[in-house]
Amino acid sequence: NNAATVTGSPVTQDVYGATSVKGATTANTAQVAGSEVSGNVYGTYSDSGVAIDNTTTISDSTVNGDVAGAYSKSGTVSNGNNATVTNTKVSGNVYGGKSDSGEVNLSTASIEGGTVSGNVIRTAEERRLSRENSGSLWVRYTSKSSFVMEQENTVFSTTGIAKTAD
Repeated sequence: NNAATVTGSPVTQDVYGATSVKGATTANTAQVAGSEVSGNVYGTYSDSGVAIDNTTTISDSTVNGDVAGAYSKSGTVSNGNNATVTNTKVSGNVYGGKSDSGEVNLSTASIEGGTVSGNVIRTAEERRLSRENSGSLWVRYTSKSSFVMEQENTVFSTTGIAKTAD
């Protein structure tokens, strides 16, 4: 239950609600409003721990990296990790939950207003498939190695052009 809040200030590094090397991270929050962040913004970051119920909320800002509700390099990211971006410019990707090699499920990525130069992704599996599709919104994805839970949700509002993937 940790929180990092940045309001009206420039940040030259990453913003994490909490960090852990091996332990579980639960119910942590990163909030950014009216600010510019040079790095990434994660509700929580872990090398190998489980991430559950973490949140990132960004409004009226610029993020020059990725945004994720939770990120674990090799641990499981599940059950209620959320990234919400409103009227913000994001140079990287927006993930509900992200893990380079662990399981990711039940994560939400919501965008309203602003621009995302990268992809809007619920899981790292979607990221592996979207490397050649910069700027895409992946609404549904299934593969032999993972599955999309019925409860997963991606919300995307735009006044521009939205394309659907084959």
